[in-house]
Formats: sequence, C-alpha cells, structure tokens
Amino acid sequence: MAMMFERPLIRIATSADAEQLGALAARTFRDTFADDNSTDNMDAYVRDSFSLDRVRDELADDANTFLLAFVEGKELPGGYAKLRTGTTDSSVSGRDPIELHRLYVDRSAIGRGVGARSHAGEPRRGPTVGSSNALARCLGTQHASDLVL
Repeated sequence: MAMMFERPLIRIATSADAEQLGALAARTFRDTFADDNSTDNMDAYVRDSFSLDRVRDELADDANTFLLAFVEGKELPGGYAKLRTGTTDSSVSGRDPIELHRLYVDRSAIGRGVGARSHAGEPRRGPTVGSSNALARCLGTQHASDLVL
C-alpha cells in the first residue's frame, strides 16, 4: 500500500526569511548531528554556520537558492533545501548542474511529506529556466512547468 503524504507548500526563501531559516537550520543540524559531537563543537559550528549574518550572506549569493517547505496549518517552515549552482564536483557532467547542498526536515514535519514529496516553484533567481528542468527532474517531475509554487 502506497504511503499518502500531504503536499507541502514550497517557496523560495527571501532575505525576509533569514531569521526563520537560520533558526530552522540550527535546530535541524543539532537534531541530526548532536549525538555524534560534543556540545562545544556543536555550539561553535552552529554559531559560525547559522548566524543571522551568515544566513543573510548565503541568501544574497546568486549561486544559492533556498527552498522553504511549509506543512498545512503551520506558519513556520518545516524543512528547507539549499540548491547551489557553479560548484558541483568535477565528476558531475551535464549542462548547468545544480547541487543539492542541504536538505533538512524538522522533527515536527517528519512523515508529513516535506522530504519525500517536495515540489518547488520556478526560481526567480538562481538557476536558469534550462537548469530548472534538471531541478524538476530531481524533485520528481519532468519539466520546470510541472513545478508547483
């Protein structure tokens, strides 16, 4: 029997989302890696990697596109993805590849379709339309026009 998921709302993050994105990134990183690291190491990494200034800088970088996933009835994002262009490994071939740099889902959203069935709107900045078709295929559909905002 196939598992049914809610269809999360996915949208591109803007500079106005920096605070929520930073909090979500720090929380999901801690949830994922805290058991394997010391408190001091976790605190230092989270402080450096997910500070408000750092998140704002990453959002302002045209090579990055952040997608926020919202589950029905929730005002705060339940997950996020960071897509990056121009930095793929040399072993990756293809025209205009996109790297899925991060994909994290908050514990409260696990099992609600955020990670398993992500669809995104066509990026207004970041990957070009041609690259969006590659993104669409990564997200389970064939063409950027099939992506849902």
